[in-house]
Amino acid sequence: MYLKKSMDHIEQITASSFELYKALKPLDHNLSTKALYISQEIHEVKKDSQRIYSGLSKITTTKNLDAHLVSNLLQYVIQGNKKYSTYLNKNIEFKMTYSSDFYTKEPIALLALLNNLVANAVEAIEEQGSIFISINLQRDETVIEVEDTGVGIPKTMLPVIFDAGYTTKFNDEGKASTGIGLSHVQSIVEKFEGTIVAESDQATKFTITIPTNNLQ
Repeated sequence: MYLKKSMDHIEQITASSFELYKALKPLDHNLSTKALYISQEIHEVKKDSQRIYSGLSKITTTKNLDAHLVSNLLQYVIQGNKKYSTYLNKNIEFKMTYSSDFYTKEPIALLALLNNLVANAVEAIEEQGSIFISINLQRDETVIEVEDTGVGIPKTMLPVIFDAGYTTKFNDEGKASTGIGLSHVQSIVEKFEGTIVAESDQATKFTITIPTNNLQ
């Protein structure tokens, strides 16, 4: 399912980067050439993903959960991030709760939103801790909360954490990450006409409120 989700995103990115190339071509040769190169490289990733997906489809039989059911989406998020925490050699307890199970018409967007926040929470926990995910229906709104016991966010930085380029992550060579994860989350929330708020004290919590009609 995750591979199919990635393939759909790659297809959109390929088209968008090629449109960028066409828009830049009459304006700036160097920038348009770079945009075309990005489009071509993404196209190669798409083709490789298609080959992998085709091969896996022939050799595996899986139990398909209904991806449109919120409870199953939460299972996908927790299972994937448990493996991620193990890969990072961290001991993390995952907890989830939901007030009412329901079918969503936006499973891919919800997966992207939840995975970004939960993966960030995994990375924020140094060695061991806990992550709590909840989805609750409150009147005509759906409230999503992701809370972790990680290192926290300095209060002075809370106003800018959703800005594209903001990051506290660096690789082993000291190179900063792109810092687009939270800005991407905010874009998804805004697409649903919702709001997202972050608070950080002894724990860090992201609270998202979305009109339920935009999800169901």
